This record gives sequence, structure tokens and C-alpha cells, in this order.
Amino acid sequence: MAIKTKAELLADIISKITTTGGNLITGQKMKDFLTDFVDSVGHIVNKGLNPHNPAFNYLVGNTCTKDGRIYAAIVDNNGAFIPAQWVEIPEDVAKSGLSTYDNAVQYNPAGRVVYQGKIYQAKLTTQGNLPTNPTYWDVINFNSSFGALYVANSFFLFKQVTRYSDGRLYESTVDPNFVSTDFATELSDGKWKLIHELVKTRKFDFAGNDVATEFNFLHGLNTKSLEYNLLEKTDNWKPVSIEAVPIDLNNSKLLFSYAPASGDQFELTIKLLIV
Repeated sequence: MAIKTKAELLADIISKITTTGGNLITGQKMKDFLTDFVDSVGHIVNKGLNPHNPAFNYLVGNTCTKDGRIYAAIVDNNGAFIPAQWVEIPEDVAKSGLSTYDNAVQYNPAGRVVYQGKIYQAKLTTQGNLPTNPTYWDVINFNSSFGALYVANSFFLFKQVTRYSDGRLYESTVDPNFVSTDFATELSDGKWKLIHELVKTRKFDFAGNDVATEFNFLHGLNTKSLEYNLLEKTDNWKPVSIEAVPIDLNNSKLLFSYAPASGDQFELTIKLLIV
């Protein structure tokens, strides 16, 4: 059998990756797909999110799964899976649609890449400077959990949900993804959408500081008819008896009989009281 050229191999792959309607997958994802499926000498390989295969020659940045987790190679390798040769990638990072850092590519300011399981954003025009170099790159946080507490300067996928400090859940409207820096401004610009308008429960996480005995919370429920439940985050999630008073229709205050220590962590749930 004649050895196929790389172009012929690419054509073979293209014939296998059409949609059910016969349309070809296109764009950057197609480019990344082809890059992952054909190596530099024209061999068809699958180095995407498939189980680790000791027969493959993995290059830096290639990905695989192992025991249900996603990994990226940090050195060229083959044979048995050696943990020191790989870095685990959070699943949401793997699904971000960003390309793996390429030392030969020039990146412009605000360009984003995945490197060793993290997302980085270029601060300056750069080529050949690893994302771990803080002169040229910033590491981007990733709000990975559904409804995780909002953290500024975090990376959000399209339709990803976060819980803001007002206790409400918001969904990103930016397609495909973005780094959120100023929630209030982005909300007014339409980059966030309030979801579950009928949710009548607010949750807040807070900690003691050895000094304060009063803690204020913006719940935004537009009523003073509320019930409060406070749990201390111990192994048994211990209920805590406190006095709670409304400040106005959208703010409440917790009153402790003591000053919680700086190591004490709490979760407060505020519910609309159904009469």
C-alpha cells in the first residue's frame, strides 16, 4: 500500500468530521482538530480528549484523559503515563476553546492561551516568552463551578453562571468567553443576565475578624418579611443562633453576642417569608 501524503490524510479526516447534515466543521476548532489528529510526519493520531495511549508520541501541549481527569503534556513523552510529565487541566479550562501556547506564535495584547493547565492573557506583544513570565503575561482565574461566588478578573465561558455579592445568580452573555473585571459596568452593558428571577433565597459566605459583632448584607429581596438561617462551616455545619434585623427593604444586619474569630467561616441563607 502506498504511503499517503499529509494532505491525503487530512482529506481522510475531513471526510469523517462532517455534521449530520453534511456540513463541515469549520473555523479555529477545525484547525485545532486537524493539528491534534495529524503529527509532523503525517501519521494520524488522536491526541484530543481521549484516554492516554502509551503508543502515541505526545508533544508538549497535547492532551489526554487518565482516570477521568484531563491532562496536558509538559514535556514530549510516550510509553507509560508518568505524572511528572503531565499537568492536570480543570475541565472548564479544557472546554474554553482556547489554543495551547505555541512558542513560535506572536501574541498581541489581550490574546489568551492555555499553558500547563492555566489560562494566560498577554499584556504586551510577545513571542517566545513563556506565559509564566509576568512581564508579558497575566494568569487568569477561572470561575469553574456553577454558581460559584463571583471573583473579579476571572475567566467566564458563554452562559456560565456565577453568584454575585447580592446573592443572585447571573449568567454570562458573552460568546465565546471573556475576563470579567467590573461586574456592575458589565451588567449595565448587557454582558450579564439575571437568571431565576423568581428565586427568593439568597446565600452569603463570610468570615469573622476577631472584632466585628455586626455584619450587613445586601439581599435585594425588596421586603422585610424574611427568615434567616446561619451555619458555621465546621465538619458538622453547626447552626448558629443570631439576631437578624432588617435595615431597609433590601438590606439586613446580623447581630452576634460575641466577635467571631478570624478563622470562623459562616454561610448565611436569607429566605422570603411566605405568609
